[in-house]
Amino acid sequence: MNERKNDSNLSDKELISVLKNELEQKNKEIDRFQKLLDQQQLNLSSQKLLESKNDTTQSRENDSKGDKSNPDINTSKQNEKSSNETRELLEMVI
Repeated sequence: MNERKNDSNLSDKELISVLKNELEQKNKEIDRFQKLLDQQQLNLSSQKLLESKNDTTQSRENDSKGDKSNPDINTSKQNEKSSNETRELLEMVI
């Protein structure tokens, strides 16, 4: 009976050891997956930022093209800027 109890204890210890090893392996997998997920999130954020910058640049280019294609608007905008700057200077003097 006593011998059987020792066998049972040994197998319990072995089982605990196996379970600890499995848990350690699972934790390593989780860490690896978390790192992969973090990297993917970083890549996605970078991609969105680049797309946003590209959209802004494209929008500015389109605005410039629109101005060039219609010289009356371009001249009008330049005159408006000059008038605004003149008003600001006058207000500073007064």
